[in-house]
Amino acid sequence: AKRLVFEEVAMSDAGVYAVQVTSGAESVMSDAAQLVIQFEEDAPETEVNTKLDLGSFLTSGPVGGDTGGKEIEIVFGGPDLLPRLLAKLRSIEKKPGEFSFSGATVYTTTGAAKDPGEPNHAGNTGGASAWTTFTPTEEGTAKLSTENSDFDTVLAIYKVGTGSGWDALEEVGSDDNGGGDGQDSEVVFDVEEGVTYLVAVDGVGGETGTVQLNHELSQTPVIDSMTESADGLLNGTATLEVTASSPLADAELTYQWRRDGNLIDGATEATLNLTDMQYTDAGDYTVEVSSFAGSVTSDDIPVRVIQPVTIGTQPPSASGIVGGSVVLEISVTGTDPITYQWKHAGEDVEGGSEATLTLASLTEASAGEYQVVVTNPAGSVLSDVATLTVETPPVVASLTEDQNVIAGETVVLSVTATGSQPMT
Repeated sequence: AKRLVFEEVAMSDAGVYAVQVTSGAESVMSDAAQLVIQFEEDAPETEVNTKLDLGSFLTSGPVGGDTGGKEIEIVFGGPDLLPRLLAKLRSIEKKPGEFSFSGATVYTTTGAAKDPGEPNHAGNTGGASAWTTFTPTEEGTAKLSTENSDFDTVLAIYKVGTGSGWDALEEVGSDDNGGGDGQDSEVVFDVEEGVTYLVAVDGVGGETGTVQLNHELSQTPVIDSMTESADGLLNGTATLEVTASSPLADAELTYQWRRDGNLIDGATEATLNLTDMQYTDAGDYTVEVSSFAGSVTSDDIPVRVIQPVTIGTQPPSASGIVGGSVVLEISVTGTDPITYQWKHAGEDVEGGSEATLTLASLTEASAGEYQVVVTNPAGSVLSDVATLTVETPPVVASLTEDQNVIAGETVVLSVTATGSQPMT
């Protein structure tokens, strides 16, 4: 067919394509065309139409995400590479296309070579470079890598500066085998909005293959919310949490908690669970949130280890007289703030909110059972009962009147009195 359609395109479809056209006994082979696959994270289904046009292709429909019909060109190294690169730069303003903050482009370097004046990338002579461009629409930090490529790559990023010829290229960053598997390359660099960067991928020793050029553009992480403070009981637990986000690309975030500025081993999650808390766990906690684009440190999160209230001296029972006064007192230990509420027969005593309760102008109604509820952030405890006895002083109600008696006679004197019993 005249038209080649790739349904559900895969990375393995990237490569150099040609078509053989046959008419009768005669055949002709077209020029080669590079099929480049560009996709974004969480891409929907894909459909790619190839256009045989000297190494460029035009996307229609989403290619792992909406590219807005952007034309993407891969420029192979070889003779006259520099003028071809500069021509590509001049064409960018005419067809800027769409830009995604996170995605990848898959293409092949088969057939690439190296210009005699081309610099060695990351100190490696290479021999089969393929170039493209990266134009961020926001300032920030970019991460480019060749992870998931199928050969040993070399990666370099340049921008056009002063000078002429190859001397006009200023290296922004380069890498060989920084990706972690001994073959992938990775470069992290600060970018300026609207500046076009040249990206060169070469192979160690001139090796070629399929490149997956991954790109992310992000900015310093932002802390969206966090625990403001936390209390935990002695031998209890407390939980500290932070919620952070990565502007632009959804970059991977890492976490590191500290107490009073000291790193906490193993505390590398967004949530920090403190268990079996001891007094040494108290302090000011912070968390550093990092991505390839930078890091941010939270404000202090004060953490207290709460000692529950312990009653040292219970309020003693006491006695007083009507009209007099009496003092009830309790002593406790525990973490402040500590509050008190005295109770009489189960009802709150007005003004009874201190460790010492002074009862003045006693009446018979003042007698009874007293307790105090002591509270701190760990909870409340109830004291033992203190019994208050209020006695009424004796009052003579009546007394035998004066009597005259003869010596030797018997006389009876009597008194009637009121007051608390027993009387003597």
